[in-house]
Amino acid sequence: MDKILSIILIIFAVITLGVVGTFYFSFGDHKELKKIKNPVHGEKIYLMKVSWGLDDCRMAIGLNRKFHGGFANDFDDKYLLDYGEHFFYKFSNDSLIIYGSEFDGPKLNEFKTPIVFISLENPAFIELGENETYKTKGLAVFPKSVIERFEYNDKRNKK
Repeated sequence: MDKILSIILIIFAVITLGVVGTFYFSFGDHKELKKIKNPVHGEKIYLMKVSWGLDDCRMAIGLNRKFHGGFANDFDDKYLLDYGEHFFYKFSNDSLIIYGSEFDGPKLNEFKTPIVFISLENPAFIELGENETYKTKGLAVFPKSVIERFEYNDKRNKK
């Protein structure tokens, strides 16, 4: 009887660890980060996207890399966007220009770099990703992981 109870406890422990491990690695924070430098002010700016859970994500623009998932986390020193997928950006003169959704501004703004938001609705936003149109306009995309989807859609549309 003790052997059967031991086997049951071992099986239970293995299953529990497997479920917890799967949950942790599947739903833990996933961060994408891009450091850019303003050539005029010499300021390092970080573009960040963090995903957690099943479809929850958040993007930020900050002067440091400290950023993690969860809406309960407050980041008073960053521009924040909840539920963002990607955006386009470029430097123009001394300003960082963001094309897409407008972020909520920081409560503690220590940026030397002016950040300008140009709101784009569909289909204008989608068209920037098609056939690398954003490149012809001197823009970059963040996060880079979405570029694969642009390329997939371009190939699909050519058929």
